Amino acid sequence: MDNKPWIVIEDTAVSAAALEAQIEERVQMRRQQLGRVNPDFPSFGFVAEMPRPPYPGANATLYYHLRQVNEMETAVTTLVLAPSPATRLPLLGRLWGLIRQQVHELVLFYVNRSGARQARLENHLVSLLNEQTRLLQLQQVEIEALRQRLAELETAPEDSGP
Repeated sequence: MDNKPWIVIEDTAVSAAALEAQIEERVQMRRQQLGRVNPDFPSFGFVAEMPRPPYPGANATLYYHLRQVNEMETAVTTLVLAPSPATRLPLLGRLWGLIRQQVHELVLFYVNRSGARQARLENHLVSLLNEQTRLLQLQQVEIEALRQRLAELETAPEDSGP
């Protein structure tokens, strides 16, 4: 890799080095103004872990359905052709069997393509449900702490003041 300048200016009043220095200075000022940039990229192919009920009396219906969704298996689509009396014909049977197989494989191609898209969607939805349930648990803990604090404040003796 050669060290040629990335910008060439043929003007005696302005030099490429001065412009590069000015650009670098502005970039540094902008970085100082904005602070450190920490991009948050989602993880792909990851299903958020199903949260466990925080206490025995937690919403049993929610956790039952959440467990059912997390344990559900994806549908399997394979080519299964039942024997047909038409395939037993001496000459046309073999041709009919070949046509039948090819048509079924074509249908399965589109079904599998649609199924793969549906499986990706379901993975995202399951992750969403798991994450929302986890956040709901955290909010419930915070609500209980705030209720307890409010009860303490309501029962605490009031300051009589000067």
